[in-house]
Amino acid sequence: MQDAFVYSWKNKVSGQLYIGWHKGASNDGYICSREELKSEIEKSPESFERFIIANGSVKDMVALEHALLCAVDAKNSTAFYNAHNGGTGYCGGHSIKTRLKMSRSKMGRKRPAAVVQKMKERTGEKSSGFGSRWITNGLDSRKIKKEDSVPVGWIFGRLAPWMKRAKSTETKIKMSIARTGKHHSPETLLKFKARRPSMLGRKHSEETKAKLRVARSTRKLLWQ
Repeated sequence: MQDAFVYSWKNKVSGQLYIGWHKGASNDGYICSREELKSEIEKSPESFERFIIANGSVKDMVALEHALLCAVDAKNSTAFYNAHNGGTGYCGGHSIKTRLKMSRSKMGRKRPAAVVQKMKERTGEKSSGFGSRWITNGLDSRKIKKEDSVPVGWIFGRLAPWMKRAKSTETKIKMSIARTGKHHSPETLLKFKARRPSMLGRKHSEETKAKLRVARSTRKLLWQ
């Protein structure tokens, strides 16, 4: 149902623009919602011209207005009269200051018991990751079904996002200097040993050895 439209006003003298949407007919006499611009148009109508950008449903026109304003960040542009970027959402991510405020506001808060129960119920077959596992070749990671065999050159595990980015020589030197002289404490080493079984007295199969060799060789490309 086409019961709304997106329009644009242009100041023919300064070149400034205003984008908005309105529910109604394009000839119903509506000007705009910004009072400052509305008064300017009423005082000097010959200095302005209006363009109809699109017609459609209210939902579609609100979304279109928001997309157009976000594309040019109209609220922060001197080329536009718009005081905000329309719509009901954000054009981009929250600022660091806003994220810190949101983080602090959530500190100490606990999830409702009903939510915790739902999270517990989403285990096993109800879990989104049920029946799959991660594999990596040292350059990329992907999921496969548990019953599928691991391709040659791939091993179980998931590559950290930061490892996918090649590092400059300068970065490698800085990382090397930062690690120089650092050792794990005896307590940390004990935790490592307790966390996973030792390979002492165990041997890899020839197939596993081949996979490890290929994985190590490809992983070295990250540091070249």
